[in-house]
Amino acid sequence: MISPRGERFPVGGVYREIIPNELLVFTHIWEEDDGTPEHETVVTVRFADEGTKTKVTLEQSVFRSVESRDGHIGGWSEALERLQDLLTKI
Repeated sequence: MISPRGERFPVGGVYREIIPNELLVFTHIWEEDDGTPEHETVVTVRFADEGTKTKVTLEQSVFRSVESRDGHIGGWSEALERLQDLLTKI
């Protein structure tokens, strides 16, 4: 990931389950600058058809701390807002 200020945050993971138009499950692992993995979490994203819209439900667990959890809430919220902005332009 690259922040708006150009900071790099290496992250990796593995897709564990993919059901088109319904479900994504993948690991999320921050990496040290040398590529050493840190704590792994599992992200589950569900998609539900709601007429002309799609409901996206995102869950991520298990975090090492409340601070880590709260940081991810902000990050995911920003990412989903950017996705929404992009999709409204299509």
